[in-house]
Amino acid sequence: MESEGDNLNETEVKALSKALVESATSATSASSRLSRLQRELHKLDIPEKIISATLDPETTRLANEEQKKKILLRENEGIDYPEHLH
Repeated sequence: MESEGDNLNETEVKALSKALVESATSATSASSRLSRLQRELHKLDIPEKIISATLDPETTRLANEEQKKKILLRENEGIDYPEHLH
């Protein structure tokens, strides 16, 4: 029996990833969307080579920068969350 993921190829996954990133309102949102896609692909037992097509180092870098800025802003406002919540 074929699963839904049997028909996905690397090109399609890259295109889907690109669409998710381009339609996101921020890098943090884009990164979250890509992580969700990766989890769903794992559930479908998609080969790791295809799942790795979702990796976008630039989006990850930008999302990390956004999160770092938000952390600094909160600290400057006197809001200090425990490290495990960052």
